[in-house]
Amino acid sequence: MRVAPLVLLGSAVVLSLAIGVAGAGDLAGGTQIVAVRADGGGVKNLTHWRFDDDWPAVSPDGRKIAFVRTASEPGLWVMNADGSGQTKLANVPGGDELAPSWSPDGKRIVFVSMTPCEPYFCSDLDLWLVRPDGSRLRKVGQNVRQPWRPLWSPDGTRLLFGQILNPYGEIDALVVVRVADGAVWTLGGGNGAPVSMFEDWSWSPDGRRVVYMASNGNTNDAYVEGAQGHGRRLLARNVYGVQWSPVGGEIAVIKLFGKRTVLLAAVPVRGGAARKIARADEFAWDRSGRRLALFRGLAPVAVVGRDGRHFRTVSRRPGWVDRSGIPVGPGPGPWSWSADSRTLVYPATPSS
Repeated sequence: MRVAPLVLLGSAVVLSLAIGVAGAGDLAGGTQIVAVRADGGGVKNLTHWRFDDDWPAVSPDGRKIAFVRTASEPGLWVMNADGSGQTKLANVPGGDELAPSWSPDGKRIVFVSMTPCEPYFCSDLDLWLVRPDGSRLRKVGQNVRQPWRPLWSPDGTRLLFGQILNPYGEIDALVVVRVADGAVWTLGGGNGAPVSMFEDWSWSPDGRRVVYMASNGNTNDAYVEGAQGHGRRLLARNVYGVQWSPVGGEIAVIKLFGKRTVLLAAVPVRGGAARKIARADEFAWDRSGRRLALFRGLAPVAVVGRDGRHFRTVSRRPGWVDRSGIPVGPGPGPWSWSADSRTLVYPATPSS
C-alpha cells in the first residue's frame, strides 16, 4: 500500500515502504523489528541485531514472529513474541529470503527465495514452505513462476501471489496455487482484460473472493473477484492500496478524493461511497477489524478506529525503511498485529 502523494501511479513502481518509529536510544545498528502497544505504551526493540532485520509476520496465535535477517546471518528466522529464542529456520543456498507468511493454523510458513541479480527483475524467485521448527523445507509447485508476496487463504489450502514475468519487473498477473497438488490458476479478468499491472491484493475472510489494486495504464482501481477467477467487478477508482477487513463487510483503501486529497477510507464490499478515515501512506487492520494502524511518512505511527474516531499516536519519531528495487505488493496487514490486537510489530530504523 504505497502512495505517491497527489498523483496517480500509472507505470512501473519499484519502491516499497515499510515503516516504523522509535527514539534513537531504542535501536542500534540497522533495521530492527520493534513492537509498540496500541495504547501508546512505548516501543520495544525485539531483535537488537547489529545489521538489518525486516519483514516481520506475527503467528496466528501471537506467540511467534517470523522475520528476515539480511546480513551477517542471513535467512528466515523466528523468535518468541518478546524477542527471545531467535532461531534461523531456513537459508536457501544462493538466495535471499523475503516476505514470510504464516498458515492460518500456524504450522507452516511460506516465503519467497530470490536469487538476486541486477537489475532486480532478472532475479529468480521461488516459493518455499517450512515448519516453524525449521523442518520440512520444500519448494511449492512445479508450475509456480516468479512469485511475489504470497498470502495464505483463510482455510490454509491455497496461496495468492503476484507474478513478475514483465520485462520491466512489474507484477503483471495474480496467481492462486493449491498447496496440496500445485494446481495454479490466474486472476485479473483473463486475456483482454483492461488491467496491465497489479500492486496490492488481499483475501476475503471466507476465502471465496479476493480484492486487488490494478492499473489500466491511466488509473489505479480496486477490483473484487472470485477466488476461482470469475465475476470480477470494479469496487473503487483512484486507489493506492487495498485490504479486506478481517471480519468482512468492508475493504480499506487509500484513495484519491478530488484532485489533491489522499486518505485512508473504507468501501462497502457490495460497493458504494467511500467513508473517509484518516491520512495514511500504508495501513494495517488489527485482527478484530475494529482498528487500523496508520503509517504516515514522516509522521509518527498512529492507531485509529474503523470509524475514524479514537485516533492515538503510539510512537515518538519517524523512521522509514526504504526497500528500493523491491517489487511492489501487499504492505502491512493483520499479521503486523498480535493475536489480541494489543501490540503492533513493524521494522524500524534508528532516528537521525
